[in-house]
Parts: sequence; structure tokens; C-alpha cells
Amino acid sequence: MDDATGRRRASQNGRDRGHRIFTTSVSDSSQLGWGNSITPPFVPSGFDHLVIWVSDLEKARAWYQTILGCRPGYDYPDLAMTHVWYGPVLIGLWDVNDSRSAYAAPTQQEGENVHHIAFAWHGAAEEDVCRHLQFYGVKILKRLRQVGGRGFGLALYF
Repeated sequence: MDDATGRRRASQNGRDRGHRIFTTSVSDSSQLGWGNSITPPFVPSGFDHLVIWVSDLEKARAWYQTILGCRPGYDYPDLAMTHVWYGPVLIGLWDVNDSRSAYAAPTQQEGENVHHIAFAWHGAAEEDVCRHLQFYGVKILKRLRQVGGRGFGLALYF
């Protein structure tokens, strides 16, 4: 159901569209039986979503929508979380400073951290993308060519 802002409210069980999410906190691969090579009983179909911890939920939502062109997604006000769509990928923005999200706060001991996230785009020249980011004050830290899921291409670190 849409709320007054046009964003969809979603149920807290995360199964609005029949998605099943697989997670594990096992850090020792021997516990998973990887010593024996077996075929997984499922077919990988892509990422269901990713979650980014932010310090200001509304500011982060505006940034992802304005600068990266994300579309509004689901809202979970009871969890201090909102979602935006980057193409077909759902991005969860979760307020790390809000007490409603404390139960899920990341800890490095559990391995809940990310080195980087790579956003793909098409339909714009590299210089146009750089100018767009710089217009909004996004400082480009590194610009280089490197390999990704689609082969070699431009990588902008910001």
C-alpha cells in the first residue's frame, strides 16, 4: 500500500513478493561441508537486496534518489529503514543511529561489513557521469579502469 509520500509500505516479514533470503553466520567453511564438492540445491538468480547503514536516513534517501537516480521503494518506519530501487536492485538504507535498528546493528566480529559496492550505469559518457557527481559535491577519490561483472570498465570511487 502506498503512503502519503508515494513510497510503498511493506510488511516486516520481507516476503511481499515471494522472495526467500538465505543468510549464514558460519565463518568456518569446514562447517558447511566445503571439503566435499557438491552442487548447490538451488540456482543463483542474483541479489535480492543489499543494505547500507547510514547516519541520516532522510539525507541518504535524498542522495540516492537525486544523485544516483534511485526510485522510491518500501518503507519500514518501525525499523528505521527505507528502500530505494537502483534499476532492478533493492537497496535498504538503515539508520545506524536510531534505537529501532539497534537489534540489527553490524559488528565487525560477525563479518557484517562490505569493502565496496559497484553501481553500473548505461546511456551516459564517462565525463558526463563525472560532471553529474561533481555537480552534487561528490568527491571522486579514484578514477581507473578495472574488471567487474561486465568485463573491464570505468571505476569511480567516491
